[in-house]
Amino acid sequence: MSTVPKPTPTPAADPLDSLFRPVAVEFFAGIGLARMGLEEAGFRIDWANDIERSKAEMYRAQFGEPSDLDKATDPDRSPGYFLGDVTKVKAKHMPENVRLAWASSPCVDVSLAGARLGMKGERSSMFYQFTRVIGEMGEYKGRPDVIVLENVVGLATSHGGEDLAAAIDTMNGLGYSVDVLTLDARSFVPQSRPRLFLVGVREDKVPASQPGANPVLRPDWLRATLTRLAGRGLEIHQARLPDLPDVSVGELSTIVDDRADEWWDAERSVKFLNSLSPMQAKRLGELQEKSRDAPLYRTAYRRTRDKTPMWEIRADDIAGCLRTARGGSSKQALVRIHGNDVRVRWMTSVEYARLMGADDYNLKDVKRAGQALFGFGDAVCVPVVAWLAKNYLKPVIDGTFQPGGDSEEPDVDVEESSTMRPLAEIHG
Repeated sequence: MSTVPKPTPTPAADPLDSLFRPVAVEFFAGIGLARMGLEEAGFRIDWANDIERSKAEMYRAQFGEPSDLDKATDPDRSPGYFLGDVTKVKAKHMPENVRLAWASSPCVDVSLAGARLGMKGERSSMFYQFTRVIGEMGEYKGRPDVIVLENVVGLATSHGGEDLAAAIDTMNGLGYSVDVLTLDARSFVPQSRPRLFLVGVREDKVPASQPGANPVLRPDWLRATLTRLAGRGLEIHQARLPDLPDVSVGELSTIVDDRADEWWDAERSVKFLNSLSPMQAKRLGELQEKSRDAPLYRTAYRRTRDKTPMWEIRADDIAGCLRTARGGSSKQALVRIHGNDVRVRWMTSVEYARLMGADDYNLKDVKRAGQALFGFGDAVCVPVVAWLAKNYLKPVIDGTFQPGGDSEEPDVDVEESSTMRPLAEIHG
């Protein structure tokens, strides 16, 4: 077993605070939206990292840390936040008593909008740096109770499911049984944003597995993959969780930034209308008829069809998945339709924040609109994280998990929940 150096001292924490607010660390933190969701669920984030300085600037504006971005580039000098390559992170940099490790691993190599290079791609392979640190923690200061990988749904099908199998196998090797879920942000905000979550639970805290539970969280295409992978000997469980909120959560109009007035001029608007295909023009006409009494809002993407750029308007009353230019897709425009009056403009940073469930995010110090759009387009939706953490992650950590929800409040002397079973029992 390797010898790991003594850790850099970290500020002392109130032990009672740690008891009722379990400590979490956030790898590939971006602008901190996962942190917002975890804090809403009762976690305390004691360490985070990212490699993008522009995202770290937004993170600091929101959370007040790191206090010194230049100092944060040295993991030995910045115990709470590291700005740099995750390959430099060691177990000694982790705080004490970590109960949850969250990783929103770079997804461009498995994204449906990316190059589909899989987990061997340069960015998505950062997952293995995350699991390396978790492995080192097991040797040095104890593994977290739960680890989570958040990624695009393309991970489930990348290389015929072999990338998902490799990720699960790696987490199994660290002593975690893995649950795989898909959640769409449209259950909470008017945005279509499906994401995949791999929830690794340490073997002494695994909840009872109920195959077939929660078909919305584990649709047929995903459940079939999980059944096949379990047959290969991978340690997989399916915890029964509460039902998600209804998909219909409000209209796109609820996130519109009323202060924005940068509507395109007449010439640019005419170009937009002229670029619509006959089918798109028909759709617009139908929306114009529906909006005689009150305005409607839709989003639009610029696509290339038969080598010709053209605009396409969404038919439904939600935004498409917010993306970054690095993901291979254009940013979205907002279309306001009120009878014959059709106006178009780019979506604002405020609207991006609202679509990610981060309505109160601090944008006053953001220097460039593109900086905010990049940060939000490369993030995870806040209420999605909060729902998962409240209904799954924290109850498992507290030992209060109850299948289907209604988890009990933690007690100082609470015994391990009767719903917890070791891996060997689950898989015979």
